[in-house]
Amino acid sequence: MSGSGERHRETGPGQPPGTAPCVDSYWVDGGKTDLANMALLCRRHHRILHHSAWEIHFINGIPYFIPPAWLDPTRTPVRNVLHHPRQ
Repeated sequence: MSGSGERHRETGPGQPPGTAPCVDSYWVDGGKTDLANMALLCRRHHRILHHSAWEIHFINGIPYFIPPAWLDPTRTPVRNVLHHPRQ
């Protein structure tokens, strides 16, 4: 997450400071409200997902990020493997 120490107003109990939950599809749209459909993102990246062409999808509970077509015309899903390189 962000190393800047920024705080997020919507941080709840047990959540690291400066993070906000992000889901693939919201409950109101038929999405599941479970951990397999949720990732904690820093405020900056959470905002980027909601206000740009980036998307997030979960495969077996692992978040994959879909870049916008202008960045990757094939929109190949990518993930951060820093903490789990073998998954």
